[in-house]
Amino acid sequence: MGNVVPAAATSKGPLGTDLFLTPDQSRAAAQALGAIRPGTWREAQTRLAWAGLDGLAAVDAALARGELRDSSRIRGYLELALRASIVPDDLAAFPRLRELVAAQLDEGLRLREEAVRDTTLYCRPNSTDAWMRLGELGGFSVPAVLRLLVDSRPAARAGGVELVWRLQVVTQIPTLETMRGDPGAFDMCGFDTIKRSTVGEMVALTLAELRTSVTDQFRYELHLPKTYNAMLSKGLREYAKTLSATTWDGWWDAARPAWNAWWDLAGEPSDSVGVANWTRALQESEGWRLERQRTDSNAMSLRIDGPRSIHCEVDYAERPLHNGPPPVRLTKALKRAFDKGLGPESYKGDLRVVATWPTGWRLERRFFVRGGVKLRITLLDEPRPLR
Repeated sequence: MGNVVPAAATSKGPLGTDLFLTPDQSRAAAQALGAIRPGTWREAQTRLAWAGLDGLAAVDAALARGELRDSSRIRGYLELALRASIVPDDLAAFPRLRELVAAQLDEGLRLREEAVRDTTLYCRPNSTDAWMRLGELGGFSVPAVLRLLVDSRPAARAGGVELVWRLQVVTQIPTLETMRGDPGAFDMCGFDTIKRSTVGEMVALTLAELRTSVTDQFRYELHLPKTYNAMLSKGLREYAKTLSATTWDGWWDAARPAWNAWWDLAGEPSDSVGVANWTRALQESEGWRLERQRTDSNAMSLRIDGPRSIHCEVDYAERPLHNGPPPVRLTKALKRAFDKGLGPESYKGDLRVVATWPTGWRLERRFFVRGGVKLRITLLDEPRPLR
Protein backbone atom coordinates (compact mmCIF):
# COMPACT_ATOMS: atom_id res chain seq x y z
CA MET A 1 0.00 0.00 0.00
CA GLY A 2 1.20 3.47 -0.84
CA ASN A 3 1.01 6.43 1.48
CA VAL A 4 -2.16 8.46 1.65
CA VAL A 5 -1.92 11.44 -0.68
CA PRO A 6 -3.67 14.55 0.71
CA ALA A 7 -5.92 16.28 -1.79
CA ALA A 8 -5.08 19.86 -2.69
CA ALA A 9 -7.12 22.48 -0.87
CA THR A 10 -7.28 25.61 -3.00
CA SER A 11 -9.78 28.37 -3.70
CA LYS A 12 -10.09 27.22 -7.32
CA GLY A 13 -12.38 24.35 -6.50
CA PRO A 14 -11.55 20.64 -6.27
CA LEU A 15 -10.89 18.58 -9.37
CA GLY A 16 -11.43 21.49 -11.71
CA THR A 17 -15.08 21.97 -10.79
CA ASP A 18 -16.80 25.33 -10.55
CA LEU A 19 -17.60 24.80 -6.86
CA PHE A 20 -15.43 27.45 -5.27
CA LEU A 21 -15.34 30.90 -3.66
CA THR A 22 -12.90 33.74 -4.23
CA PRO A 23 -11.02 35.01 -1.13
CA ASP A 24 -13.39 38.02 -0.96
CA GLN A 25 -16.42 35.73 -1.19
CA SER A 26 -14.94 33.54 1.54
CA ARG A 27 -14.60 36.51 3.89
CA ALA A 28 -18.18 37.60 3.18
CA ALA A 29 -19.46 34.06 3.76
CA ALA A 30 -17.54 33.82 7.04
CA GLN A 31 -19.29 36.96 8.27
CA ALA A 32 -22.64 35.53 7.12
CA LEU A 33 -22.12 32.57 9.47
CA GLY A 34 -23.20 34.99 12.18
CA ALA A 35 -26.43 36.00 10.44
CA ILE A 36 -29.80 35.80 12.22
CA ARG A 37 -31.82 34.23 9.41
CA PRO A 38 -31.23 30.45 9.32
CA GLY A 39 -31.19 30.24 5.54
CA THR A 40 -28.45 32.88 5.33
CA TRP A 41 -25.97 31.26 7.70
CA ARG A 42 -26.72 27.79 6.34
CA GLU A 43 -25.97 29.00 2.83
CA ALA A 44 -22.70 30.41 4.16
CA GLN A 45 -21.87 27.04 5.75
CA THR A 46 -22.48 25.20 2.52
CA ARG A 47 -20.60 27.60 0.28
CA LEU A 48 -17.62 27.88 2.62
CA ALA A 49 -17.27 24.10 2.56
CA TRP A 50 -15.80 24.41 -0.95
CA ALA A 51 -13.50 27.36 -0.17
CA GLY A 52 -10.50 25.26 0.92
CA LEU A 53 -7.75 27.05 2.82
CA ASP A 54 -9.28 30.45 2.04
CA GLY A 55 -12.41 29.37 3.89
CA LEU A 56 -10.44 28.21 6.92
CA ALA A 57 -8.53 31.49 7.05
CA ALA A 58 -11.69 33.57 6.71
CA VAL A 59 -13.61 31.70 9.42
CA ASP A 60 -10.62 31.68 11.77
CA ALA A 61 -10.21 35.45 11.35
CA ALA A 62 -13.92 36.09 11.98
CA LEU A 63 -13.74 33.89 15.09
CA ALA A 64 -10.68 35.79 16.35
CA ARG A 65 -12.51 39.11 15.89
CA GLY A 66 -15.40 37.84 17.99
CA GLU A 67 -17.86 37.94 15.08
CA LEU A 68 -18.88 34.29 15.41
CA ARG A 69 -20.40 33.26 18.72
CA ASP A 70 -22.21 30.03 17.79
CA SER A 71 -19.54 27.34 17.65
CA SER A 72 -22.04 24.76 16.33
CA ARG A 73 -22.26 26.69 13.06
CA ILE A 74 -18.49 26.56 12.69
CA ARG A 75 -18.48 22.84 13.43
CA GLY A 76 -21.17 22.33 10.80
CA TYR A 77 -19.02 24.15 8.26
CA LEU A 78 -15.92 22.12 9.16
CA GLU A 79 -17.82 18.82 8.86
CA LEU A 80 -18.76 19.73 5.30
CA ALA A 81 -15.34 21.15 4.42
CA LEU A 82 -13.55 17.96 5.47
CA ARG A 83 -15.53 16.16 2.79
CA ALA A 84 -15.35 18.87 0.14
CA SER A 85 -12.12 20.89 0.07
CA ILE A 86 -9.77 20.41 3.05
CA VAL A 87 -7.88 17.52 4.65
CA PRO A 88 -7.38 16.98 8.40
CA ASP A 89 -3.76 18.20 8.33
CA ASP A 90 -4.97 21.61 7.10
CA LEU A 91 -6.49 22.23 10.54
CA ALA A 92 -3.05 22.20 12.18
CA ALA A 93 -2.49 25.79 11.00
CA PHE A 94 -5.75 26.87 12.65
CA PRO A 95 -5.62 25.66 16.27
CA ARG A 96 -8.77 27.58 17.26
CA LEU A 97 -10.78 25.70 14.65
CA ARG A 98 -9.05 22.39 15.38
CA GLU A 99 -9.97 22.67 19.04
CA LEU A 100 -13.66 23.13 18.19
CA VAL A 101 -13.84 19.72 16.51
CA ALA A 102 -11.12 17.80 18.38
CA ALA A 103 -13.64 15.67 20.30
CA GLN A 104 -15.47 14.66 17.11
CA LEU A 105 -12.24 13.80 15.29
CA ASP A 106 -11.04 11.74 18.25
CA GLU A 107 -14.37 9.93 18.40
CA GLY A 108 -13.94 8.93 14.78
CA LEU A 109 -10.53 7.46 15.47
CA ARG A 110 -11.91 5.54 18.45
CA LEU A 111 -14.76 4.14 16.39
CA ARG A 112 -12.31 3.09 13.71
CA GLU A 113 -10.47 0.92 16.24
CA GLU A 114 -13.78 -0.64 17.29
CA ALA A 115 -14.97 -1.18 13.73
CA VAL A 116 -11.89 -3.07 12.53
CA ARG A 117 -11.21 -5.06 15.69
CA ASP A 118 -12.20 -8.36 14.12
CA THR A 119 -12.33 -7.49 10.44
CA THR A 120 -11.99 -10.66 8.40
CA LEU A 121 -15.14 -10.39 6.27
CA TYR A 122 -16.27 -7.17 4.63
CA CYS A 123 -19.92 -6.31 4.94
CA ARG A 124 -21.35 -2.89 4.16
CA PRO A 125 -20.21 -0.34 6.77
CA ASN A 126 -23.68 0.06 8.20
CA SER A 127 -23.68 -3.60 9.19
CA THR A 128 -22.22 -2.92 12.63
CA ASP A 129 -22.88 -0.14 15.10
CA ALA A 130 -19.33 1.24 14.91
CA TRP A 131 -19.40 1.47 11.12
CA MET A 132 -22.81 3.12 11.25
CA ARG A 133 -21.64 5.73 13.75
CA LEU A 134 -18.58 6.47 11.63
CA GLY A 135 -20.92 7.31 8.80
CA GLU A 136 -23.03 9.49 11.07
CA LEU A 137 -19.96 11.54 12.01
CA GLY A 138 -19.71 12.68 8.41
CA GLY A 139 -16.58 14.68 7.67
CA PHE A 140 -15.31 14.21 11.22
CA SER A 141 -14.65 10.55 10.40
CA VAL A 142 -12.16 11.46 7.65
CA PRO A 143 -9.04 10.97 9.85
CA ALA A 144 -10.35 7.49 10.66
CA VAL A 145 -11.05 6.87 6.98
CA LEU A 146 -7.47 7.79 6.09
CA ARG A 147 -6.18 5.18 8.53
CA LEU A 148 -8.59 2.60 7.15
CA LEU A 149 -7.26 3.20 3.64
CA VAL A 150 -3.74 2.16 4.73
CA ASP A 151 -4.80 -0.68 7.03
CA SER A 152 -2.98 -3.96 6.47
CA ARG A 153 -6.29 -5.85 6.14
CA PRO A 154 -8.01 -5.69 2.75
CA ALA A 155 -11.48 -5.80 4.31
CA ALA A 156 -10.65 -2.73 6.44
CA ARG A 157 -9.34 -0.87 3.39
CA ALA A 158 -12.54 -1.77 1.58
CA GLY A 159 -14.50 -0.30 4.47
CA GLY A 160 -12.53 2.93 4.11
CA VAL A 161 -13.28 3.07 0.38
CA GLU A 162 -16.95 2.51 1.10
CA LEU A 163 -17.00 5.39 3.58
CA VAL A 164 -15.31 7.69 1.05
CA TRP A 165 -18.18 6.92 -1.31
CA ARG A 166 -20.97 7.11 1.27
CA LEU A 167 -19.78 10.44 2.63
CA GLN A 168 -18.76 11.80 -0.79
CA VAL A 169 -15.27 12.66 0.46
CA VAL A 170 -14.11 14.12 -2.83
CA THR A 171 -10.91 15.41 -1.19
CA GLN A 172 -9.72 11.81 -1.20
CA ILE A 173 -10.05 11.14 -4.93
CA PRO A 174 -6.24 11.52 -5.33
CA THR A 175 -5.76 9.02 -2.50
CA LEU A 176 -7.99 6.49 -4.24
CA GLU A 177 -6.06 6.99 -7.47
CA THR A 178 -2.98 5.53 -5.74
CA MET A 179 -5.04 2.46 -4.78
CA ARG A 180 -6.33 1.51 -8.23
CA GLY A 181 -4.15 -1.57 -8.45
CA ASP A 182 -4.62 -2.71 -4.85
CA PRO A 183 -4.71 -6.54 -5.17
CA GLY A 184 -5.96 -7.11 -1.62
CA ALA A 185 -8.72 -9.73 -1.79
CA PHE A 186 -11.61 -9.95 0.61
CA ASP A 187 -14.95 -11.68 0.95
CA MET A 188 -17.87 -9.30 0.59
CA CYS A 189 -21.13 -10.43 2.10
CA GLY A 190 -24.53 -9.61 0.62
CA PHE A 191 -28.00 -10.43 1.85
CA ASP A 192 -27.55 -14.18 1.34
CA THR A 193 -24.33 -14.50 -0.65
CA ILE A 194 -20.59 -14.04 -0.25
CA LYS A 195 -18.62 -12.64 -3.16
CA ARG A 196 -14.85 -12.52 -3.59
CA SER A 197 -13.52 -9.11 -4.65
CA THR A 198 -10.43 -6.91 -4.47
CA VAL A 199 -9.87 -3.45 -3.06
CA GLY A 200 -8.72 -2.27 -6.49
CA GLU A 201 -12.01 -3.30 -8.09
CA MET A 202 -13.95 -1.43 -5.44
CA VAL A 203 -11.74 1.64 -5.85
CA ALA A 204 -12.35 1.75 -9.61
CA LEU A 205 -16.12 1.79 -9.13
CA THR A 206 -15.92 4.41 -6.37
CA LEU A 207 -13.68 6.72 -8.41
CA ALA A 208 -16.06 6.62 -11.36
CA GLU A 209 -18.99 7.60 -9.15
CA LEU A 210 -17.11 10.34 -7.27
CA ARG A 211 -15.82 11.95 -10.44
CA THR A 212 -19.31 11.99 -11.87
CA SER A 213 -20.71 13.52 -8.68
CA VAL A 214 -18.52 16.64 -8.97
CA THR A 215 -19.27 17.26 -12.64
CA ASP A 216 -22.89 16.24 -13.28
CA GLN A 217 -26.00 18.45 -13.01
CA PHE A 218 -26.46 17.54 -9.33
CA ARG A 219 -23.00 18.76 -8.27
CA TYR A 220 -24.39 21.88 -6.60
CA GLU A 221 -26.31 19.65 -4.17
CA LEU A 222 -23.31 17.44 -3.40
CA HIS A 223 -22.48 18.69 0.09
CA LEU A 224 -25.62 20.27 1.38
CA PRO A 225 -26.10 19.45 5.09
CA LYS A 226 -26.04 15.74 5.91
CA THR A 227 -29.48 16.02 7.52
CA TYR A 228 -30.68 17.52 4.24
CA ASN A 229 -34.29 16.51 3.62
CA ALA A 230 -35.14 14.89 0.28
CA MET A 231 -38.22 17.12 0.07
CA LEU A 232 -35.95 20.18 0.02
CA SER A 233 -34.00 18.77 -2.91
CA LYS A 234 -37.21 17.95 -4.78
CA GLY A 235 -38.68 21.37 -4.13
CA LEU A 236 -35.56 23.23 -5.25
CA ARG A 237 -35.47 21.27 -8.49
CA GLU A 238 -39.18 21.55 -9.19
CA TYR A 239 -39.97 25.11 -8.14
CA ALA A 240 -36.63 26.91 -8.25
CA LYS A 241 -35.50 25.05 -11.41
CA THR A 242 -32.03 24.64 -9.91
CA LEU A 243 -31.06 21.88 -12.34
CA SER A 244 -30.96 24.52 -15.08
CA ALA A 245 -28.18 26.45 -13.31
CA THR A 246 -24.82 26.59 -15.10
CA THR A 247 -22.82 28.25 -12.31
CA TRP A 248 -22.79 27.89 -8.55
CA ASP A 249 -23.70 31.56 -8.10
CA GLY A 250 -26.55 30.98 -10.54
CA TRP A 251 -27.69 27.93 -8.56
CA TRP A 252 -27.85 29.97 -5.35
CA ASP A 253 -29.60 32.88 -7.05
CA ALA A 254 -32.32 30.47 -8.20
CA ALA A 255 -32.48 28.44 -4.98
CA ARG A 256 -32.26 31.22 -2.38
CA PRO A 257 -35.97 32.18 -2.02
CA ALA A 258 -37.10 28.54 -1.67
CA TRP A 259 -34.01 27.69 0.42
CA ASN A 260 -34.70 30.52 2.88
CA ALA A 261 -38.37 29.59 3.07
CA TRP A 262 -37.40 26.00 3.92
CA TRP A 263 -35.33 27.05 6.95
CA ASP A 264 -38.00 29.56 8.00
CA LEU A 265 -40.93 27.14 7.74
CA ALA A 266 -39.59 23.58 7.96
CA GLY A 267 -36.19 23.87 9.60
CA GLU A 268 -34.01 21.10 10.99
CA PRO A 269 -35.07 18.60 12.00
CA SER A 270 -38.10 19.05 9.80
CA ASP A 271 -41.53 17.59 10.54
CA SER A 272 -44.51 16.86 8.32
CA VAL A 273 -46.26 20.09 9.30
CA GLY A 274 -43.24 22.25 8.49
CA VAL A 275 -42.67 20.50 5.16
CA ALA A 276 -46.36 20.90 4.28
CA ASN A 277 -46.20 24.63 5.08
CA TRP A 278 -43.11 25.00 2.91
CA THR A 279 -44.68 23.10 0.02
CA ARG A 280 -47.77 25.30 0.21
CA ALA A 281 -45.60 28.44 0.19
CA LEU A 282 -43.86 27.19 -2.97
CA GLN A 283 -47.18 26.49 -4.65
CA GLU A 284 -48.56 29.87 -3.68
CA SER A 285 -45.47 31.51 -5.16
CA GLU A 286 -46.74 30.12 -8.49
CA GLY A 287 -50.36 31.10 -7.81
CA TRP A 288 -51.95 27.82 -6.80
CA ARG A 289 -52.58 25.30 -4.03
CA LEU A 290 -52.98 21.54 -4.29
CA GLU A 291 -54.84 19.11 -2.09
CA ARG A 292 -54.51 15.41 -2.84
CA GLN A 293 -56.80 12.87 -1.22
CA ARG A 294 -56.83 9.11 -1.48
CA THR A 295 -60.12 7.21 -1.47
CA ASP A 296 -61.04 3.60 -0.84
CA SER A 297 -62.79 3.30 -4.20
CA ASN A 298 -61.18 3.26 -7.65
CA ALA A 299 -62.78 6.60 -8.51
CA MET A 300 -60.73 9.61 -9.57
CA SER A 301 -61.63 13.27 -9.80
CA LEU A 302 -60.19 16.71 -10.50
CA ARG A 303 -61.60 19.94 -9.10
CA ILE A 304 -60.25 23.39 -9.95
CA ASP A 305 -61.53 26.57 -8.33
CA GLY A 306 -60.42 30.15 -8.78
CA PRO A 307 -61.22 33.51 -10.38
CA ARG A 308 -63.10 33.25 -13.66
CA SER A 309 -60.60 35.65 -15.22
CA ILE A 310 -58.10 32.77 -15.32
CA HIS A 311 -58.14 30.50 -18.39
CA CYS A 312 -57.71 26.76 -17.72
CA GLU A 313 -56.77 23.95 -20.07
CA VAL A 314 -56.91 20.34 -18.89
CA ASP A 315 -55.96 17.25 -20.86
CA TYR A 316 -55.15 13.66 -20.07
CA ALA A 317 -52.83 11.70 -22.37
CA GLU A 318 -53.27 14.57 -24.85
CA ARG A 319 -57.06 14.17 -24.77
CA PRO A 320 -58.68 17.60 -24.12
CA LEU A 321 -61.00 17.58 -21.09
CA HIS A 322 -61.56 21.29 -20.38
CA ASN A 323 -60.82 24.61 -22.06
CA GLY A 324 -62.18 27.66 -20.29
CA PRO A 325 -62.41 29.39 -16.90
CA PRO A 326 -62.89 27.67 -13.55
CA PRO A 327 -64.67 26.02 -11.91
CA VAL A 328 -63.61 22.65 -13.32
CA ARG A 329 -65.25 19.40 -12.22
CA LEU A 330 -63.98 16.21 -13.85
CA THR A 331 -64.84 12.73 -12.68
CA LYS A 332 -66.43 10.59 -15.38
CA ALA A 333 -64.57 12.28 -18.24
CA LEU A 334 -61.27 11.80 -16.44
CA LYS A 335 -62.04 8.15 -15.76
CA ARG A 336 -62.96 7.53 -19.41
CA ALA A 337 -59.74 9.17 -20.60
CA PHE A 338 -57.77 7.15 -18.09
CA ASP A 339 -59.39 3.86 -19.18
CA LYS A 340 -58.70 4.57 -22.84
CA GLY A 341 -55.12 5.42 -22.08
CA LEU A 342 -54.24 2.15 -20.36
CA GLY A 343 -51.39 0.21 -21.95
CA PRO A 344 -47.63 0.38 -22.48
CA GLU A 345 -47.75 3.87 -23.98
CA SER A 346 -50.07 5.40 -21.42
CA TYR A 347 -47.82 5.68 -18.39
CA LYS A 348 -46.38 8.88 -19.84
CA GLY A 349 -49.91 10.10 -20.58
CA ASP A 350 -50.45 12.01 -17.35
CA LEU A 351 -52.86 14.78 -16.44
CA ARG A 352 -51.80 18.24 -17.62
CA VAL A 353 -53.23 21.46 -16.18
CA VAL A 354 -52.41 24.86 -17.69
CA ALA A 355 -53.65 28.09 -16.12
CA THR A 356 -53.10 31.54 -17.62
CA TRP A 357 -53.76 34.74 -15.65
CA PRO A 358 -54.85 38.05 -17.25
CA THR A 359 -51.40 39.43 -16.43
CA GLY A 360 -49.81 36.79 -18.69
CA TRP A 361 -48.55 34.62 -15.82
CA ARG A 362 -48.73 31.00 -16.94
CA LEU A 363 -48.68 27.88 -14.80
CA GLU A 364 -48.28 24.39 -16.24
CA ARG A 365 -48.33 21.31 -14.03
CA ARG A 366 -48.47 17.60 -14.71
CA PHE A 367 -49.88 14.96 -12.38
CA PHE A 368 -49.85 11.18 -12.48
CA VAL A 369 -53.41 10.22 -11.70
CA ARG A 370 -54.57 6.72 -10.91
CA GLY A 371 -57.71 5.23 -9.42
CA GLY A 372 -58.48 6.20 -5.86
CA VAL A 373 -57.12 9.76 -6.12
CA LYS A 374 -58.95 13.08 -5.80
CA LEU A 375 -57.16 16.29 -6.75
CA ARG A 376 -58.31 19.76 -5.79
CA ILE A 377 -56.50 22.78 -7.20
CA THR A 378 -57.20 26.29 -5.97
CA LEU A 379 -55.98 29.11 -8.21
CA LEU A 380 -55.13 32.36 -6.42
CA ASP A 381 -55.79 35.89 -7.61
CA GLU A 382 -52.08 36.24 -8.24
CA PRO A 383 -48.81 34.50 -7.29
CA ARG A 384 -47.46 35.25 -3.81
CA PRO A 385 -43.68 35.63 -4.10
CA LEU A 386 -41.45 34.05 -1.46
CA ARG A 387 -39.71 36.49 0.84
